[in-house]
Parts: sequence; C-alpha cells; structure tokens
Amino acid sequence: MRQSLKEPKKQSEEKIGIKQNSKEAESERSLRGEVRFELRSVINDKLVWSREFPKQAPGFFFDSFSGRLILYWSLGSEAGKARIKEDLALSMGVKALGNMDDDYVLEVVDAFAGKTIGTLLIETGNGSFDIKSAISEGDWVLMDDSNNRVLVYSIKEGTLRHRFFGANAAINGKKNMIVVQNYPGELTAYDLDTGDSAARLTFARSAAFVRFSLDGKKLFVLGEDQTAYAFDADKLLSREAAHVQ
Repeated sequence: MRQSLKEPKKQSEEKIGIKQNSKEAESERSLRGEVRFELRSVINDKLVWSREFPKQAPGFFFDSFSGRLILYWSLGSEAGKARIKEDLALSMGVKALGNMDDDYVLEVVDAFAGKTIGTLLIETGNGSFDIKSAISEGDWVLMDDSNNRVLVYSIKEGTLRHRFFGANAAINGKKNMIVVQNYPGELTAYDLDTGDSAARLTFARSAAFVRFSLDGKKLFVLGEDQTAYAFDADKLLSREAAHVQ
C-alpha cells in the first residue's frame, strides 16, 4: 500500500495544461514521491511495516509468500545515488560498475521482522535487460528479466550466482533449490549451491503455477488444465527425470 504524504492540490493550484478531470493522472503523480509504504495484515488490519520516502519513491515487488518486499532504484536517479551514499559497501561497489545509469540498487526487506535483510547492486550491461519481477527466500533473490532468463543473486555475497533460461520459477530457500520452467511443460530443478540440474519434470501441458511449500518439503505444480501435482523435494533432488501425463 502506498499513501501520499502530501495533501492533494486544489483545482485552482493545478498546473496549466492538466485537465481538471484527470484524477487518475494526479493520483499516479502523487505516488511517485513523498509517499509512505505500508504493509497491513488482511486478517486484523494491523500495521506490519511502514517506511516514508520523502522524495522519490522506489520501484518495488512484494513476495506475498515469503513476506519480503523488494525495493529498487535506478542508479541514474537522484534517489538511487542518495541510497548508495547511505551504505559504505554499496559506495565501494559502484566504482567497479563504470557507466551505472542503467543499473539498479536493490534492497530486500523482511516485512514481518521489520528490517532490511540486505542490499544488492544489479548490473544490467548498459541497460541490456529490464527487471520484470522478483521474489526472495532464504539467501536468494530471483529476478525474471526481459530476456526470458531467471537471474539468481546471493544476498549475503551481493553477487549474481546463476542465470537460467526460462521463467515461472520457484525457490526453495530451505534446500537451496530452484525449479524453472525452461519450455512450456518442461521444468528443471537446479541445485543452487552448484548451479547443476538435479532433475527434469515434463508435463503434457504448460505449468501455470509453481511453488514450494513453506517448509521446503513439497513442490506444488498447477497445470494449465487445472491439474495439480505434488512432489517430494528430497526425492526430486535425487531423480534424473519424471514424465507426467
């Protein structure tokens, strides 16, 4: 949830060229800066976490499964430069990036614990890709990019550890394992410690949803035909392949 820290302007104070009935545009502008981010429990409406951004608001992804909020700023923006100055390790890291205007600084927040888990520098190779989505569990941040790849970063190391071709990925933070749909109906399980493939699952139809259980023991796959499958994660790591009709 984002709330403006500013009172909305009266119509007489609107800038010339903005139509009086452009309420949606005004609302969008009011959420680009001077905002408060809040996370609330849908059960009791209790405030779980909040932070104010008096200047430029960051982009964000929320992993509703792990309860982690992933904030990001462009290093070419004033807000991104300001965020770098707040962290000595980040300040040292940007010196190796060269032209950093198209790169990002990313912050992972545990909303339930109310604290930052870590910060990362994301190098895009002069803007060669964009971030489409991100999730985080354990020591890992997974990002889907615009080149149909899953990028895996270690939070502790602050580095890119793996690149996998595909999308629709699920992470198992308990067992350092990831499952990626490389092609429609073809899922591969990878060991995140080594980056090696551990098993391959093939289905008659594409997977619409993939997720590990919170305890990391089960893998749930929902096919496009609404058929659901559950796999034992330990057995999956030891199997070469599985074909599901």
